[in-house]
Amino acid sequence: RRQKVEARNQLESLVYQVEKDSAEWGDKLSEATRERLNAALEAAKEALKGDDMGRLTSARDELMQAFSAAGQEMYQAEAAESGAGAEAGAESGAAEEAATAAADEEDVVEADYEIVEEDK
Repeated sequence: RRQKVEARNQLESLVYQVEKDSAEWGDKLSEATRERLNAALEAAKEALKGDDMGRLTSARDELMQAFSAAGQEMYQAEAAESGAGAEAGAESGAAEEAATAAADEEDVVEADYEIVEEDK
């Protein structure tokens, strides 16, 4: 019985995480990946309605695999964007250096302080 409760809790947590992250990803996933993830999500929700330990476990495993594949796709897409954005980043880096130099020219005073509590 304890194993069923733990399996159910793990699956519920995973369903919540997948719903949250997939909402953030929006249309950045390919259609095939999105369909696989949604199908696994629906199967997990159906498994949660029952009490079959095998079904809970298999639904969790399938959802985890689909979620992992979607995450990997997102990571690759972000890496491709950052590669294309590296050229733009070089230009913004020069502007950032100029702003840092301007901030360094300001008078900055560092000081130590001590908090004194007064007895009333």
